Amino acid sequence: MKYSKFLPGVAELLRKKAWTVFKNAEREAKQIIDGHNTFVKIKGVNEGNKNTWEENGIITITVDRDDLGVIYHEVFHSAFHKSHIWQIDENGDKQWGNGFCDAFRYLMEQKYLLGKDESDFMKRFQVGLKKPGQTTQNESIKRGARIIQKLNQNQTLEGFRDLWGKLCTKNNLDLDGYFS
Repeated sequence: MKYSKFLPGVAELLRKKAWTVFKNAEREAKQIIDGHNTFVKIKGVNEGNKNTWEENGIITITVDRDDLGVIYHEVFHSAFHKSHIWQIDENGDKQWGNGFCDAFRYLMEQKYLLGKDESDFMKRFQVGLKKPGQTTQNESIKRGARIIQKLNQNQTLEGFRDLWGKLCTKNNLDLDGYFS
């Protein structure tokens, strides 16, 4: 995607910072799905009043200099929604897509934003890791935390890529059962 299609109209300093986050997210997401799935080409990222990913490759985000991690989540939808995992989940539960995107965001924030003030997302996700299934957490974070816990001692992007590859070899899959 060309820079001109990325957050046009946003203040240039913030836009450049967000562009770096975006390029890291796109590169890492493509590495995770390498050889297993098709990546939906991202055609544009726009500023809006809610965060969305569309099948046509358009992302809309609320731009907040203190929480650019939302870009990680939205970019990973481009990996998940054409994936074998999405297609074979027996329950067809859309919350698992958001769970995988939150797990990716968590790992990306750990790798690229470590040492900086934790985002509100990271604080909520940490609670989800410590207290799985806590009712105050949204479903996306609950499922993302279950995915991260499944990585055991390898809670890294590499561990996530290994888990992704393993799940992509399954012929049928009950994600609720697999991550219980």
